[in-house]
Amino acid sequence: MRYRLRTLLIVALFAALFIGLPLYVLSVGPLIYLQSSGRINYEPNSPLGRAYLPLRWAQNGCPPLKRFMNWYGFMWLGPPPPGTRWIKLTEGVGVEPIKPPAHNRP
Repeated sequence: MRYRLRTLLIVALFAALFIGLPLYVLSVGPLIYLQSSGRINYEPNSPLGRAYLPLRWAQNGCPPLKRFMNWYGFMWLGPPPPGTRWIKLTEGVGVEPIKPPAHNRP
């Protein structure tokens, strides 16, 4: 009985570390898509925002993780608001207006 309990705990720990943790990190992508397309309103102090607080702490302490998460998040951006386009910033992503092309008339 003791052997089965130990095996079960090892399998559960393995699953949490090698399946659950990557799924938690990668779940940021769909969250970014839903927020950028206007389907949800993500606020850092909301319950959803607090669920991702450990990931924000890890990003602040690990610049390579922050670069990866910025790259990954940019891939998940939905369509920008009408008349604008997404641009990369040093800290995340922003929106800028699309300027109409200038017509060269003599």
